[in-house]
Order: sequence, then C-alpha cells, then structure tokens
Amino acid sequence: MCVTPRRLRLTEMAALVPVLPVLVALVPGARALG
Repeated sequence: MCVTPRRLRLTEMAALVPVLPVLVALVPGARALG
C-alpha cells in the first residue's frame, strides 16, 4: 500500500477491512485453478 501524507479516513478503513480477507481467500483459489 502506498503511504500518503494524510491519515486514512474511517470510510477508507471500513472499505478495506472486508476486502483483505476476500483477497487472501482468492489467492490460493486462483493458484489452484491456474
């Protein structure tokens, strides 16, 4: 993740929280299919 001079907003944090587990779950699945 790129570092920004300003702090992350609560909305940005809330948007990233549900996305991280999804990416973690998709990576092994994509490797298995590939």
